[in-house]
Amino acid sequence: MRKAFTYTCIGLVCTFNAANLHAQPAQPWEEAVSRIERQVPAWLSANDVPSVSIALVYDNEIAWAGTFGEQAPGQPATNQTIYNIASLTKPITAEVFLRLAQEGDFQLDEPLSLFWTDPAVAQDSRHHWLTPRLALSHQTGFPNWRHEQPNQTFGIRWDPGTQFGYSGEGYSYAARAAENKLGQTFGMLAAERVFNELDLRDLSYIYRDDFGGRIAAPKGPQGEYGSAPRHSEWNAAGDALATSSAYARFMLAVMRNQGLTHQFASKRYVIDHPGEESVCDEAYKNCLVETQSGYALGWGILAYQDETIVMHRGGDWGVRSLAYFVPEREFGLVVLTNGSNGEVVIRNVVEEFHANDHWLDILHK
Repeated sequence: MRKAFTYTCIGLVCTFNAANLHAQPAQPWEEAVSRIERQVPAWLSANDVPSVSIALVYDNEIAWAGTFGEQAPGQPATNQTIYNIASLTKPITAEVFLRLAQEGDFQLDEPLSLFWTDPAVAQDSRHHWLTPRLALSHQTGFPNWRHEQPNQTFGIRWDPGTQFGYSGEGYSYAARAAENKLGQTFGMLAAERVFNELDLRDLSYIYRDDFGGRIAAPKGPQGEYGSAPRHSEWNAAGDALATSSAYARFMLAVMRNQGLTHQFASKRYVIDHPGEESVCDEAYKNCLVETQSGYALGWGILAYQDETIVMHRGGDWGVRSLAYFVPEREFGLVVLTNGSNGEVVIRNVVEEFHANDHWLDILHK
């Protein structure tokens, strides 16, 4: 395989490490990279997105990483820039639980009520039904966040395990139970079981001193900048900090089933409550028939006839992110932005690498 290289653009000025490039044949992804190099400054400008950082997995390796634009006004973004990855945190939390389960420290179908019960649901007997598996596949019956509800009410809205309902609260609930059972903060559990084990130095639930000066400032929908995140409390459902390359290394470990047996790795792809079936019809010229979609443990799954997209998106004020991989192709992308309009830039990047009209339409919505 051809030696990987990195590419960084500041405005229209681009530099890259070209060592050994001329001695070997071109890779299929290089044309897509060339198109991105030419077009990304215009994408960022047109959508008022300060920067985008991209990491490409090809042939089961990180083939290329490139960062374009500014991480803050007057401060160029580089491949070392760290972004708030928002809900891309959820697959990391699921990975922690899979490793805890493999080591026998916390079973996926163990009642969470043995170790934690939120006072708001203590009088609802259904809280005894809650398990890590239901929390990680969004089947708790909880709302996404209680602070988004009228009067900030919190409760179980339907029988756990009977239907899908996206919920960050479920992730936090499961993480709190793990803390109580194992006597460590969830941030420490993640560091021990995932970050340190996989040597992911630029990936963390919380701010670290060595991140200073490298964190991208979010930019809101009205063009106003917010402060670069420096949170000291873990959030199992969002707000982890990472470079695109660090998250790509995490994703690559998932793709390779690194550190997990098949028994546990395969649980990532089990969908209990599918969404629409066969929605990929003749309206999509370049689209294989979708047979199943839904959430498994940590990841969203789009199972097409000849390829499976394993994905998660993220969005907070001033940030948008995407990570996905296609196991059959040993291909994956991580795209991080620090702008509220980042979805358009993300879709433009994906379109250069991956032809599936239905998937692109999902990203457009």
